[in-house]
Amino acid sequence: DILVSLSESYIGANKIEVAMDAFKASVEVDPNNQHFRYNYGVLLLNADRYEEAEEQFTKALEIDSEYENAIYNLGVTYVKWGAQLNLDAEEQGIISEDYKQKYELALPYLERVVVLDPTNGQMWEILGKVYGVLGMTEEAGNAFDKADQLR
Repeated sequence: DILVSLSESYIGANKIEVAMDAFKASVEVDPNNQHFRYNYGVLLLNADRYEEAEEQFTKALEIDSEYENAIYNLGVTYVKWGAQLNLDAEEQGIISEDYKQKYELALPYLERVVVLDPTNGQMWEILGKVYGVLGMTEEAGNAFDKADQLR
């Protein structure tokens, strides 16, 4: 796909905003193209624009509910968003549990990824951390054990 190649070239040349603009325009022209939405979502996620990334991955999954990369990245979006909320609260000296809501949102997507790809050790590791944050100690232990077996 020409647009994907072009955007990868922009990314390689550190022209992220140009690539983002190209995918945003593509999504506007063809809003039912899950690949455009996914790629735009990846760029937004890498720019820490979590709410916008969430929207793009969600729309991609509305178009194709089995789109594994979108499932994965929506889960990762929630994890990174939650981690950022927690960091922001810590920097402000605030004790907040709000970040856990994002981890809860991540859980079904992360669990789905390990069902689709049970040999993904990195995802088992992330899943273990999310379980741990949510106080699901038995599940966390099992996920970490699985990650260790796959290393």
